[in-house]
This record gives sequence, structure tokens and C-alpha cells, in this order.
Amino acid sequence: EMPLHVTFATVELVTLVENWLTYSLRANIKKIVVVSLDEALHSWCEKELEERKRHRREDDDDEFACVSGSHLLDKSKLGHSLSGGFREVKESFYALMNVKIQIIETFLLNAYDLLISDADVTWVRDPMPYFNTGNLGKVDIAVSADCVFHFRGDLIDK
Repeated sequence: EMPLHVTFATVELVTLVENWLTYSLRANIKKIVVVSLDEALHSWCEKELEERKRHRREDDDDEFACVSGSHLLDKSKLGHSLSGGFREVKESFYALMNVKIQIIETFLLNAYDLLISDADVTWVRDPMPYFNTGNLGKVDIAVSADCVFHFRGDLIDK
């Protein structure tokens, strides 16, 4: 069974999401899910889904879905930085991570396998053959991080 290939984003990352989606489809990745963390990105995603459906070939067997997560986001915790984004503000980052954790938990509790990647990842081919070989083929979870934040580790509100 192919995993759901998931990314999470807000509208400030729409260009990256468009690139992620384009290259995921080009790499023949199936079961693609964009989780929008705000209504603006969800609107874009729904329009993009309809546009891509109109241009599908009959032999295309990919699946693409838009899932809204904005209703789970505590908007009172979203503060904007001087650059206009809110990802750089710690409380905003924590609020986004809480929503991501809730959505990941929901997918897992419903028996979905997941491949989660940030919207700035570009896939040039389906990574699953690689993930299913060697030591990676023997594990339930693999994590890679490309940066280190000096944020507290307790992302889940108590």
C-alpha cells in the first residue's frame, strides 16, 4: 500500500507548495495530500485540484487531495514578524506544530501510512523504493531535520 504523501503549509508558502505538488506528480508519486493551515491556501488548493483534474490524462492514476486544518488552528496565537510571516514567531510556530501533530495523529489512527515532507522539498523520483530497502525498510519511523531551533520541546499544549 502506498503511503499518503503529505505536506503542510500556509498561503505564504503557496509558491513552494505549487512546486512541491508539480514535482511530486512528475515523480509519479501517488496519494498526494496538501494540508492547508489557512483558508487562503485551502482556496488555492481547491482551485489547483480542479485545474489539474481538467488537464488529466485518462491513464493518470495519481490521487491529489486538499485537506483543511485551519479550523484546528488557534488564531489568537498567531503573531506576525516584521517580515510579514508568522512562522518566525515562537508562539505561532508552536500553534502550527500543534495542528500538524493533531492531523498526523488523525491520519495514523485511521491506519494511513505517511510520507511527510516540507513544501520546500523537491522530489525528482518516487522515494518509496529507497525507503523500502536496507535498514529504512525495517523501521516504522524515520526523521530528518535540516535545521535546529532553540525552541522548547513541549509543542503540545497541556
